[in-house]
Amino acid sequence: MKKSLTLLIVVLTIIGSGLFIGKSLFSNN
Repeated sequence: MKKSLTLLIVVLTIIGSGLFIGKSLFSNN
């Protein structure tokens, strides 16, 4: 359970960072 929860948090963090970077690049363009 703990491993699954940790993995979920890591995935959400990576996706969140990706969206943030994507929005930043899109705004710059």
